[in-house]
Amino acid sequence: MGKKSLLLTTVLVVLLLSGCSSQKEERMLSGVEQTFVYEKTREKPFGELEYMNISEKEALELMKDKFDVAVPDVFDTYKKLGSEQMESEKMPLVSTNYSVYSQGDELYFYGEKAYGEKADPLLYDTIEFKYNFDRVKKKVVLTNMWISIYNLPMEDGGYRGKNLQQTLELLGSYLQIDDEENFSNFEKVANVPMKNRKNKTIPFFDNRQTAEQEKGLRRAVLVKYGEDGSLVKIMAGFQDLQLVAEEEETSKSE
Repeated sequence: MGKKSLLLTTVLVVLLLSGCSSQKEERMLSGVEQTFVYEKTREKPFGELEYMNISEKEALELMKDKFDVAVPDVFDTYKKLGSEQMESEKMPLVSTNYSVYSQGDELYFYGEKAYGEKADPLLYDTIEFKYNFDRVKKKVVLTNMWISIYNLPMEDGGYRGKNLQQTLELLGSYLQIDDEENFSNFEKVANVPMKNRKNKTIPFFDNRQTAEQEKGLRRAVLVKYGEDGSLVKIMAGFQDLQLVAEEEETSKSE
């Protein structure tokens, strides 16, 4: 093969590989999914830093001023959840704390509120954002976000918050889950006899299968029951499954 032919072949191969790489990065996300995507240009990792048991104001200022990262609007939904569905005369807010910490390429924002009795809270809600720094693309992305409610088991297996259905619907609304798509699932979550839901996690909504096939965003609202069938935890959030897969591949290669 002549030098010109060899050079032409090399150029074609590079162009093809470049094209494949571009196609890999481009994903067809729906309008709903795009609202959960956050990315921002960044030059270096986050370092090893830890700020524990701080106030909401301090945590938000750290995210903005120290790490130059935005906290998603869903944080407002988290606060609304507490005031509308958790806090009451019988279940007063007894403590609030936040933490912000980084581990190299990863940055975490964590918040927790406790309700009931100060010495022995009966109900918690938490929120966690995870961000990841991509060293190759020089950008930070929001990998996942979860809101969790921890419910100390009751004798009747019930929920210590104000209204289970309203709580699930509020969580579903922030995930922009369509009423027809999801809210009819409430009965299968709430009306299962305690003896039939022991140690089970029942989805109010979960598009994991579709998200895995399309390498998209998983959105889920899950209700977890304990050993005796009592409600113990509610989880709601999203994961960018493509970014999670890329993180795992990077970890394997290091």
